[in-house]
Amino acid sequence: MTESILKNKFREALKDQDINQHKYLLKEALEHIGDIDSELRDDLILEYLFKLFIEADLDTQELNEITLELISNLYVGIYEISDLVFKRTFSMLALVALIKRHTIKPWMSYDLQQKLIYESIESFSLEKDMRGYVEHKGWAHAGAHGADLFLAISKLESIIVSDLFQMLDIVYAKLCKEQFTFNLGEDKRMARAVSEILKHKRLNRKKITTWINTFRRIDGHGISMVISKSNARNFVTALSVYMKHDQEIVDLCHEINEVLVLG
Repeated sequence: MTESILKNKFREALKDQDINQHKYLLKEALEHIGDIDSELRDDLILEYLFKLFIEADLDTQELNEITLELISNLYVGIYEISDLVFKRTFSMLALVALIKRHTIKPWMSYDLQQKLIYESIESFSLEKDMRGYVEHKGWAHAGAHGADLFLAISKLESIIVSDLFQMLDIVYAKLCKEQFTFNLGEDKRMARAVSEILKHKRLNRKKITTWINTFRRIDGHGISMVISKSNARNFVTALSVYMKHDQEIVDLCHEINEVLVLG
């Protein structure tokens, strides 16, 4: 199937009220999920997968197989800075859609949830290609997509406290240890994810305060420290906005403000 024909097929699917008539495109969608053509990848395939995963009649076996394939995609070319980043990061968003389906009508087993949580955390910790927008190819945006996936898995009923703190530590590492300047909205997406993670009642408030205060103690020197401090300030500023407007975590505003004043 040529790219032009494929695009038209997805356009037809998105216009149709009954997405079930277009389930046959799933294989093509998963095969091309990391295509470097941004129109095909972002506007057609991703939209198709979201619509399919939320609305279509898919049985548990089908959903399990799709989830496992997408989890596997999270590691494809993980140690490279290459076009394979699109396969990884758009698989992240597809997994977000599958989790959304689960929140609407539970289908995911405890074991699959545990695997999804573990692999999401592990793969994002290993991710090195943090480019935001790639010229002529569109958004890779691993920082933002990884944050969206963290937010989604934090809502799963099988999530445990150690998973939540591990996610917080990885967010800190991405912002302050990997010497990549986030300036395309990643800080806001990470802040949104963290604000949701912090709402978990099982999290020890003292440990949360300790984590927040790590943004005041950034190691390094020269340009690496400048990058880390810039990322930290932008992230903490965004996080403070979420906190001020959410009664569940507004009590943490004092610690955040201390970071902004003294950091």
